[in-house]
Amino acid sequence: MTVHPIVFAVPVYALLIALELWQGRRKGSDVYDIPELMANIGSGLGQLLTDIFLGLLYTVPYTFLLRAAPFAFSVRDPLAWVIGFIGVDFAFYWQHRISHHVNVLWAAHVVHHQPERYNLGVALRQPWFSGLTNWVYYQPLALLGIPVDVFVGCVAVNLAYQFYLHTCLIGKMPRVEGILNTPSHHRVHHGRNPEYLDRNFGGVFIVWDRLFGTFHAEEAPVEYGTTTPYRSMNGVWANFDYVWHLWSRSRQQKHLTSALYVWLAAPGWKAEDEGIPEPPASMQRRQPTQGAIVYGALSSLVAIIASAVLIAYQESLPFPERVVGVGLIIWALAAVGGLLDGQRWAKRYELARVVVLVAFSVWFWKSGRLA
Repeated sequence: MTVHPIVFAVPVYALLIALELWQGRRKGSDVYDIPELMANIGSGLGQLLTDIFLGLLYTVPYTFLLRAAPFAFSVRDPLAWVIGFIGVDFAFYWQHRISHHVNVLWAAHVVHHQPERYNLGVALRQPWFSGLTNWVYYQPLALLGIPVDVFVGCVAVNLAYQFYLHTCLIGKMPRVEGILNTPSHHRVHHGRNPEYLDRNFGGVFIVWDRLFGTFHAEEAPVEYGTTTPYRSMNGVWANFDYVWHLWSRSRQQKHLTSALYVWLAAPGWKAEDEGIPEPPASMQRRQPTQGAIVYGALSSLVAIIASAVLIAYQESLPFPERVVGVGLIIWALAAVGGLLDGQRWAKRYELARVVVLVAFSVWFWKSGRLA
């Protein structure tokens, strides 16, 4: 069995988050909000689980296009890794930049920008559905002859580098910030200050932003979050909130062209005399009880372990079992979000989940699927 690298990354990320939490409290800085951290984890786990299915969008077309490349590098060729690494970051810059300027793409990416506290937990808050379109930007690397293994490795390193960018505890880094992306640069990217909107899109290198006019240095204190705050602590609903918003707006339009343009316009666009719908009352946050926080933390821990096991054994599980496993974990994450939001339906929803989980576990054990 080949163990997915993320299985090893989970304890490392957990340790770094714990160290940041400790360091923040030692300095008297309110770095973390625990319910928001659980929402971040919930969204991140959902991204890993949906990637079991959507991840093929990156590699299957890439493998097909690689056959048409006029020249193919060897995996052992250092030049392949250099070109691949720079090419992946260049592609990341453009997919990241465009996702901020087209509503339907922003609907997926906005999840990562919702938290109002900036910490390493935000790095885990990844969108579930951006993979439906992001894979397109990387395909030209196949025509350059970059092997699949090199491409996948460069993407992994690119994303791993960006983890440490999500912290307030590291100041400016003058020796490298002219070339590399740093926590200071990325704090600007997560700011909702007017001067910081749509800036610093780079992953590893900040050079692209300097070349294409999207760079802004960190100057004024950063206000984090989206211009329209996301009040729920439900990491599952976070991936559907802006989609619902766009759907509601498109239904308000008097003309079909306007209804379609809502999805393709920039996030700030508004038709004349258009009323913007408010979030549904059912998704407005209520202060969670201490019991909900403790139960949510325990459920999140179980979900992390279950996700790691599912990802590790995904290749040995039949497709239906994979779907059910992903569904049960996402169900748990949605229940945690409902409990943290103080929603009335959450307790019944969680009770139903536990009953289904027990029934499925008994069937799975008796069927001998693990044999």
